[in-house]
Amino acid sequence: MEVAIRQADSPKVFGGILVPQRDALVARFGVDAYGRALARVPAEMRAEYEGITAEGWCRSATVECVVVELSREAGADPREVTDATVHYAVRSTVGTLWRVLMKMTGDLTLLRRAPMFYARSFDRGSLTGERISPGHAELVLDGWPDVTDLQAIGIAAGVRAVMEMAGRPDVVVLWRRDAELTRFDVTWRP
Repeated sequence: MEVAIRQADSPKVFGGILVPQRDALVARFGVDAYGRALARVPAEMRAEYEGITAEGWCRSATVECVVVELSREAGADPREVTDATVHYAVRSTVGTLWRVLMKMTGDLTLLRRAPMFYARSFDRGSLTGERISPGHAELVLDGWPDVTDLQAIGIAAGVRAVMEMAGRPDVVVLWRRDAELTRFDVTWRP
């Protein structure tokens, strides 16, 4: 898969979710493969990625460049790597108390909190949600019309992880572009 990385005016991703993703990538592919892939990343991006802290922000173009190079190094599909890494990182960063509280939260409350979860992850756009029917909701990403496929896949994986941690079984999140918006169709077994 060829991915065009747009560095100028790149939206930013919060380091609090990137640090566990970076750790997951190293654990999955190994320090050597990670190092070889990072060596192919442009120096400015490499320094930004290596310097990520849990309190900082990193350009999404930098994150994508690293994922693409690491996927290339490992002979993996960057879409699958993004999905698996984000899903794992979100699930691993939410503490036990929050998991218990999330399981007691109704669908509408979860959907009302989507904008807050999103705003703590990205500095571009907004995510809103509405329940369509029991076991079905739609989330809409507005304000980021050129969201890349890898970022949309990552958002979908994060949504899936949150819904699973909230006790929703058989969660599926499909996304599609709709003019200037990106829509995420979320289903689960009620």
